Amino acid sequence: RLEDVVKVTIFVTDMGHFDDVVALRRKYFTAPYPADTIAEIKGLYDPAAMIEIEAIAAVSGAEGR
Repeated sequence: RLEDVVKVTIFVTDMGHFDDVVALRRKYFTAPYPADTIAEIKGLYDPAAMIEIEAIAAVSGAEGR
């Protein structure tokens, strides 16, 4: 679940979209927000892709099953 995400790494091909990334983060996550890293890179797996997100979630007990 998104509530279990504790860290996201966001790769963008153009840091000019930073404000859009922040808006999307606020749309899908609530406070306390997960830790994040945003990095601009030359390209992704598909030349048309502009963003890729890697997430780490933490669950415990029966919730993780």
